[in-house]
Amino acid sequence: MTTIDVVLGNFPPASRDRIKRELAALSQSCPTLRPCVQSYMDNTGTESLLLTLKGTVPNDHNGVRYHTPMEIFL
Repeated sequence: MTTIDVVLGNFPPASRDRIKRELAALSQSCPTLRPCVQSYMDNTGTESLLLTLKGTVPNDHNGVRYHTPMEIFL
């Protein structure tokens, strides 16, 4: 069992399946953005393990391709 599966275990079963499908679709359309688990501390000092999408998102501007770094906590 991966750490991602442990975090997904906090969701209802129907949500887990949907999240897995969405992550699979995302990996096809944007392979540079990968799911991982990271520690997150909110402003009250509470620490949680959250599913995170981390990597770069390619975008074109004036004919030049840029890879914008992203870190999205879910």
